[in-house]
Amino acid sequence: MSQFHPDLIAVARAVNRDTEPEELLADSGIFLNQVMARCELKEVCIAQHHFTKEQFQSAYVKAPPDLYFPPRWEYWGIKLFGVPDYKPPPAGYPKYARTATTPAVPEKEFHPDLIAAAHRVNWYTEAEELLADTDLFLNEVMARGRPKEIQAALNHYSTEQFQSAYEFAPPGLYGPVTWAYWGLMLFGNTKHKPFPIRFPSHPPPPGPGKGWCKLSA
Repeated sequence: MSQFHPDLIAVARAVNRDTEPEELLADSGIFLNQVMARCELKEVCIAQHHFTKEQFQSAYVKAPPDLYFPPRWEYWGIKLFGVPDYKPPPAGYPKYARTATTPAVPEKEFHPDLIAAAHRVNWYTEAEELLADTDLFLNEVMARGRPKEIQAALNHYSTEQFQSAYEFAPPGLYGPVTWAYWGLMLFGNTKHKPFPIRFPSHPPPPGPGKGWCKLSA
C-alpha cells in the first residue's frame, strides 16, 4: 500500500504521466512545482491540504527551468510572496516586454508571428479567420498561449484591446487560475469579472478549501 494519500496519487498521475506517482511524490519540491505550473484549482487545493505554505515556497525558489509559463510564475510569486517578481523566472521563459501600444497590423495583412500564434492556439480554425476576430484571438492567446504566443500578441495589440477581449471572454475557454491571473494583470483584481460558466444553471467551480491557498489576491 502506498504511503501517500490517494488524492495525492491521483494528482501526481495527472501532472506527470511519465513518472510513477510514488516516485514523483518522493521529491516534494518537484511535485509541488509540477502542481503549481500545470494544475487547476482542484488539484492545487488537494496539494495545499497536504503540504504547508513553506513547502510551496521552498519548491518555488528551487523551481527547474522550462516548466512554468510566465503567467503562472508571476501568479505564484504573488500568492506565495506577495510580489510577481520575487524571483526571476527560471531560464527558458523570459519576462514579457511590450513593444507596441496600438494595433500595428493592417486589415487582412497579419504579421507572420501572429499567424504562427493563431495556428498554435486554435489549430482547427484558419489563422486569418481567427485573427479577424480580435477578441476571440486574444482570449485564445490568454487562455492557451505559450510565452511565445503571448509575447507576439503583446507586440501587436494594446492593453485596452486585451481588456476588451477579457470582458467578452467566451465560457469554457479559461481555467480558474488563468482567469484570475489575467484579471489581476489587466485590471489589478482577480475578481474583476465572474468566471465565465458554460452552463449558467450549473454552479461555478468549487472554491479552495480551508487551507492557506486562496484564489483571490
